[in-house]
Amino acid sequence: MKTRSRWMLVLPGLLALGPLRALAAPADDDDEDETEVASADDGSDDEDSEADADEDDEDEDDGAEPGDPPPADLGVLGSEADWEIGESTGVYRKSVWPLQLVKRPVTLARGMFAIRTRMDLDVSAGNRGPVHMGPDFHYGVTDELTVGLSTMSGSGYGVCLGKGCYAAFDEVSLDADYALLKGAVNIAARASLYLGNLSTQRPLVAGAPMGTNREDMVYSAKLGGIIRIKKERIGVTATPGIYIPIDPRPKDAAEIIAVGVAGTVQATPRLALSLVTGIGGPDKKFSKSYQIPFGFQGLFAISRRIDVGAEFLWPNALGKNRSGKARSLGLVLNVRL
Repeated sequence: MKTRSRWMLVLPGLLALGPLRALAAPADDDDEDETEVASADDGSDDEDSEADADEDDEDEDDGAEPGDPPPADLGVLGSEADWEIGESTGVYRKSVWPLQLVKRPVTLARGMFAIRTRMDLDVSAGNRGPVHMGPDFHYGVTDELTVGLSTMSGSGYGVCLGKGCYAAFDEVSLDADYALLKGAVNIAARASLYLGNLSTQRPLVAGAPMGTNREDMVYSAKLGGIIRIKKERIGVTATPGIYIPIDPRPKDAAEIIAVGVAGTVQATPRLALSLVTGIGGPDKKFSKSYQIPFGFQGLFAISRRIDVGAEFLWPNALGKNRSGKARSLGLVLNVRL
């Protein structure tokens, strides 16, 4: 640094002033000699103190100035500056995105592009259904606003392999999350517009060939939010929402009300383990048809840019018409750029 170079040139001069003053002292008599030598020694001590202070300034110059982004490579737990910024504001730059799931905001950092690829396998007892897989794309427009395109979230199925499949990417959603509060409590508003029957080839009967049973495009929406409360290594996330059919909308159409809940323990700085549950069902005759899923999730942060995870879920473990035989396994790869 330029400042460091200047101090390296000035310090030898400051340290040399003491001896020079002693040599320049008059030598008329012993008393004056002693007085001048003592004076020179005092001056040398003062100058040594100044030099020490200058060295302290030099050390401060070597670090990042307050407000500057911390270095990108912060190790497993991150630097003190990283956590100070994150804990005080709840805003993390993409270069210092937390490894710990419970530390992450509910919206992406400004300029961050995230790709979430998911594979869902039906592992129900006595029945092996089709395999669904596909990506979701999201981008942090600002630290508060995240927008995206999802092929697997909501009721989308991405690419389907097996009997009774929908056409590939037959339904997608356009998503927007806006952070209202960050910190120990994170709150964001969420809105999604679902576009269905994009291929107009959805088979209504399992195993029907593609290109039959053509349907018009279907529009629906979801309005809701994300709430995440965290303390140290513990986090609780809730995702309330209501699904609203828009077009076509039958006279007896029902909105779907759902609340997902996940309790997370940060077992290690890289590994997060969660219990997931919730409740959902149509607003009409809710008490007769609600479902309560239950399952386990694990997410491992390979780096600040890459996660891998898995989920084992009973879609209706405790609700009406519950069944322990219906089970699903999900595999996840998250990449952030």
